Amino acid sequence: MLQIDTITYYLEINGTTTTTAIYKPCTILATQIQQERTSSNTIIKDGTIVLNKNYSLSTPYIEVNHICQNNIIVEKIGNDNAFITLNYLPYERATTTPKKYGFTNGEILISFFLFIIMLGSVFGFIINKFLTDKQK
Repeated sequence: MLQIDTITYYLEINGTTTTTAIYKPCTILATQIQQERTSSNTIIKDGTIVLNKNYSLSTPYIEVNHICQNNIIVEKIGNDNAFITLNYLPYERATTTPKKYGFTNGEILISFFLFIIMLGSVFGFIINKFLTDKQK
């Protein structure tokens, strides 16, 4: 399961080209390459480090979890089409606390039970106060 602030980047490439896909700092979580035919090669690199390389029709979804030192470059050699999917975080995961939006189900459930306990305590105090005052 991907983090809530994961960005999915799609890129379709036609013909031979080199493209800068993502600029640093970032953390690549996963990659996937699909090609039209087998007559080309597609490479996803972090500078000179190869993250994913495809020689055939498609490479399955691969979890990489790589902290980037350079920009992410996509190189394609050949005349057919390629479709690339990159899941990444727009920061270095090792040096940044992941951003958290909203509440988890557990936090909501615990907050609800604490609210019920506090509400019961307040009403119990009020009822006890009125009942003891009327009896005197």
